[in-house]
Amino acid sequence: MNLSLIKKITLIISIAVLSATTSNAQDLDSIVEEVSTSIQLDEAQTKIMHTEMEKYTISLQIIFDKYEDLPEPDPQAMLIDIKHSRTEYEKALKEGIGKDKFQLYTGYVEKVKMEILTEAAGLRLLDLQKPLYMTDEQVLQMKPIMGKTMREILALLMKYVDKPMNLRTKLKVGSAMKGIKKRFYAETEQVLTAEQIEKWKKMREDAANNQ
Repeated sequence: MNLSLIKKITLIISIAVLSATTSNAQDLDSIVEEVSTSIQLDEAQTKIMHTEMEKYTISLQIIFDKYEDLPEPDPQAMLIDIKHSRTEYEKALKEGIGKDKFQLYTGYVEKVKMEILTEAAGLRLLDLQKPLYMTDEQVLQMKPIMGKTMREILALLMKYVDKPMNLRTKLKVGSAMKGIKKRFYAETEQVLTAEQIEKWKKMREDAANNQ
């Protein structure tokens, strides 16, 4: 997988409200203000969030720099480092702002993640619209379906990225992926025609064969 793509994906996974370019105080201040206003943090809690976000942003940038400098970066190792960094950040933030506010925070982040992934799905659907002869209405209906599926796959990836990939883990991942695909196809069948679905399937198969 391309490292720049991993960087974008892991940023979304790690915290949707932080961007890769958040490297100065002004950017961080605006992010903290937006989040703290949304979940109604007091002044002390806001200061704690600012401190922890700043440390987390620096941690992410160190990880990205580390792997970008390698001739053959290991995507899995990078994801593991980011997961561990995120875990430490969330633990510190929860302790700092309290359990109730942290729950509101995670809800806010999940909402933003879905918005980002839904828009990403929209871009992909624009590429598919012409070859599949999709109507504008079909594209709009498919955006949240594809966005949700992307979110489920990314969550599954991060859940097991640092686990030993033994037979038991492989079975769990395989079962979870089947469930995600089953839900996706069931919802897709409510939007696209059988002909469109069959053509999309063939496009995926051709792409896989050409890799």
